Amino acid sequence: MIPRDLGRPPAVRPPRLTFRRRALLQALAASAVTLPFARRLRAGPDAPPPTRLLIFMQNNGTQQKNFWPDASLSSPILDSLFLDASGRDNGLRAKTNLVKGVYVPPDANGTSGNEHDIGFARMFTGEKLLAIGGQPWGGGPSADQIIANAWGVDTLTLAVLASEIEYHPKLGFDHRESFSYLRAGTIKHPAKDPLRVYQSLFPATTGANGRRVSVLDAVAANLAEVSSHLGPSERAKLDLHLTSIRDVEKRLRALPGRCTIPAAPTDYLAMDANAELNEDTYIPSLVQDLTDLATLALQ
Repeated sequence: MIPRDLGRPPAVRPPRLTFRRRALLQALAASAVTLPFARRLRAGPDAPPPTRLLIFMQNNGTQQKNFWPDASLSSPILDSLFLDASGRDNGLRAKTNLVKGVYVPPDANGTSGNEHDIGFARMFTGEKLLAIGGQPWGGGPSADQIIANAWGVDTLTLAVLASEIEYHPKLGFDHRESFSYLRAGTIKHPAKDPLRVYQSLFPATTGANGRRVSVLDAVAANLAEVSSHLGPSERAKLDLHLTSIRDVEKRLRALPGRCTIPAAPTDYLAMDANAELNEDTYIPSLVQDLTDLATLALQ
């Protein structure tokens, strides 16, 4: 952002600018977005990887006897997480700590909630159910949002809610849309459409002539107009700021091993308007697509 005071105030108030301030700020906000990458570049290739947190929930529970590992740390359910496509150990088993014995008391707290609702609203908030119109909502922020606030980041919250029996939105079941809570009684609405998630992660990055477009190109005219209203000293500061953003972009494009943009996932809604609502047919594909997208986001 451009500070309001860039040195000594001018003797004459400049005319009111009519440029689109939102577009300008979106472009200049790239400095905040790219700052962590710039730090990573300065830190060198041996710097530790960034800290990440992934929380997932299957709201129907699991078969206990097939989940917890035996003495050899093997189990029918968990082995699928610890083996690659060829059936070989992928290294995650040695890095995984299993926590057993966490118990959420079945206390509906005066709401209409059952064990499913207790899992949705209490497992990651640690708070008692909160009655809103008699419905069971979480009584505080969930662990993922508490950590995200501490880190100063947003979260990629995904969900597959398609079901012929318990579809969403189902009258009286808004509280079952997500287990992620921003605050008491307020959920973090999840993204459910793989194509929209893909478009969010990989927005269009090429111009009409096929070249990659800088984030600053989108507001070039606005930046020129702003520059024309600044004095020499202020204009130099703005140029330095924009040059630093260009420099970070160049270094990012030169990084080895960057994430390759994959093909877009299936447009389920174009294929079937009920694909993400009350149709079970597409659930395996939806889960796979969102899992793949979450993996790309972590990369």
